[in-house]
Amino acid sequence: MKQVYIAKFEHIGYITLWTEENHFIRILFGKNFKLNNSTELLETPNKLMQQFLTDFKKFLNGKKIEFDFPYILKVTPFQERVLNTLKKVKFGNLITYKELSIKSGSPNAYRAVGMACKMNPLPIIIPCHRVIKSNGKIGGFAGGINLKKILINIEKGANYGI
Repeated sequence: MKQVYIAKFEHIGYITLWTEENHFIRILFGKNFKLNNSTELLETPNKLMQQFLTDFKKFLNGKKIEFDFPYILKVTPFQERVLNTLKKVKFGNLITYKELSIKSGSPNAYRAVGMACKMNPLPIIIPCHRVIKSNGKIGGFAGGINLKKILINIEKGANYGI
């Protein structure tokens, strides 16, 4: 059975964490989601979720955190290749969609790389907020442009602590 925990962070809104057994399968922003019969909404997070929430609070307080949690990606092989490449972008660094497409082995597929980032089921753990346009502009983000700016600014030293 899938387990779901909803966490509200005052400065950034809701984050919904989805786990199956001992690994993450989904992280969503906002509170608009649907549960099915095989999903259990938790009032208390499991150990994996608790560790993520602890680390995320440290991150919001400006601590350098690389979110290294077990997860299962349920994506296409192309998306998996892009997301695995993206996972290697370190805290505080940014990469363009074009650079990510080159490093992922598909140098002309930067729009498809952008779509892979958009479809990323595990933002934060796989840091798609670190991807920007070639012109230096922010680009899209599942949690919204403002949240992407906040995450980038935290990694540049801003403190959004809770």
